[in-house]
Amino acid sequence: MRFSHGIFTNWTAILVLQLFMMDIALSVGKQASGNQSTGASTKYVTSAALTPATICTSIHGVTSKQMRFCEKYRSLMASIFEGIAIGIKECKFQFRKRRWNCTSLISKPPLYRNHAVPGTKEDAFTHAIIAAGIAHSVARALSSGNFTLPGVKSDTKNSINNGIQLAKEFLDGQDSKNQEIKLMNTHNNEVGLAVVNTSAVMECKCIGPSKSCNVRTCWKRLAGFRTVGKGLHELYMKSVKVKSNQAQSSLVLVGDPFSKPTAKKEFVHIKDSPNYCDRKASLGILGTHGRTCVRDSNDKEADVCDIMCCGRGYDTRIVMRKWKCRCKFYWCCFVKCKSCTEDAIVQSCK
Repeated sequence: MRFSHGIFTNWTAILVLQLFMMDIALSVGKQASGNQSTGASTKYVTSAALTPATICTSIHGVTSKQMRFCEKYRSLMASIFEGIAIGIKECKFQFRKRRWNCTSLISKPPLYRNHAVPGTKEDAFTHAIIAAGIAHSVARALSSGNFTLPGVKSDTKNSINNGIQLAKEFLDGQDSKNQEIKLMNTHNNEVGLAVVNTSAVMECKCIGPSKSCNVRTCWKRLAGFRTVGKGLHELYMKSVKVKSNQAQSSLVLVGDPFSKPTAKKEFVHIKDSPNYCDRKASLGILGTHGRTCVRDSNDKEADVCDIMCCGRGYDTRIVMRKWKCRCKFYWCCFVKCKSCTEDAIVQSCK
């Protein structure tokens, strides 16, 4: 079975089940809360039912190239699944105040979809952020030094480059019936991988007893994935429209057939984005009906109702919010809090 224009099609159903089986959400939560700024390692929580020996035979809908990758690097597949989850989670954070907010990237039966409207700049971001998530997760796993992989040296100094190369090998196994879409997806995958590399932090250590530090060894450390997501979101805002050349071998800028997009440095898209105002299930568009918004704000990134609601107007209601407050520590050893409430005004799109 072959892939169509999305990152994954029928395989998505299996991925969603496996993400639950492997408790990926737990490790993603730990990474988001504790490791955003440090890029530190995250422990993987796996299911006994899904072992490296059975994982390749448990997934369906992959291309033959990706099946060979799975058989060659079985022990890395948990990291790849985690990377997909991290990418989708970060997508939802970066677009949380926009009409399209990545909520279509994971859905329930009978519709499985983890790509945006094909050919749009939202689709470009989706491919890039998931590619970056895979590279980031694999690199973090390799930095532990606990992996023995064919032809791969697993250590801290080479983990980022190796993670990017392994992610690229996995992603290059994708396929598409539409050559123009395939060129676009490949380009945006490489942008995502490049941002993982350029956002990395250089660290150095002095060698020898001398305090002058004339000799030192340096390596790159992964940046927190929030930094990667922010960098990709900035590129999304500058995405350029392209089309394939006559030979269908490369992409050129629309309006300038003699110029190509900058490799690894800018997103490309081939179709204009819809307005995402109304629900269109066939395209995975959920619409903005019922979305919460703010009536007015000086924040340029705020989800202002006039924009979010697409001119349909909005409803206003008062809700009671509860939270723990006036907490006090008692020796030894517990914390006791009171319960506070307030009435809040909430707007939601009609």
